[in-house]
Amino acid sequence: WVTPRFSPFPELPPLKFCGHQAELHGGVHAAIATLGAWCYRLRTGAGQAIDISEQECIAPMLSLSFLPYEELHITRLGGRVTVVPWGIYECSDGEVLFTCGNDGQWQRLVDLMGSPDWGREEIFKDRESRYQNQEALNALLNEWTKSQRVDELWRESQRQRIPAAPVNTMADMYADEQLKARGFFVAMPGLECDGAPVLVPGIPIKSSGIDWRFGNRAPRLGEHNPQILSAPSRGFHRPVTKPPDPEGQLAGPLAGLRVL
Repeated sequence: WVTPRFSPFPELPPLKFCGHQAELHGGVHAAIATLGAWCYRLRTGAGQAIDISEQECIAPMLSLSFLPYEELHITRLGGRVTVVPWGIYECSDGEVLFTCGNDGQWQRLVDLMGSPDWGREEIFKDRESRYQNQEALNALLNEWTKSQRVDELWRESQRQRIPAAPVNTMADMYADEQLKARGFFVAMPGLECDGAPVLVPGIPIKSSGIDWRFGNRAPRLGEHNPQILSAPSRGFHRPVTKPPDPEGQLAGPLAGLRVL
């Protein structure tokens, strides 16, 4: 319970992340990039230059470090949040997420609701007041969202520069316009006898140098037992096709990698 949001001990001071986070995250990102470049070399025989910035790797973790510049103090919150409203609210046909991180976003949300009297109450006047009275605010906001439709609400909220998003079902995800445009769902051979393909989530990474696809369907239970059990004692494996090496031997995946 050392993370600020979920610690049940708000009176205690905050703790920093353990270990050497820059080196840890830099190493993970470098390993992923190296594996990607290695796979590309196996296919093409060409290498790639890899540049990793440890500072950029940990940048997403530094948001709390900027709070003092806003004259805010980092504390353990006892399971509560300082960003209010921040949560999932019921709608007539689903749920929607709101995250109003500053007074401007909150005031625009109040305007979107038609400027109800409670939205201008003193107890909700600023971020600290909304934090202290978040139970009352969430109840009032949820009462209003119950009369709204999800798609209309989150789209209009974003047009008004209010951070909002729908809480999607799997059917919603398959119908999402952005995911369709990016070709996120890809066909994979199905398990049925006719092998009819099914759409499954792909990977979010797009690269001009690396292409991928599902080559085989998922195996049925015990389908490959004969091959595995009849393989030599050293284990069943598929040979890896390697590109020609000018020096007669294939260098390891970290060959040529410099750590600065």
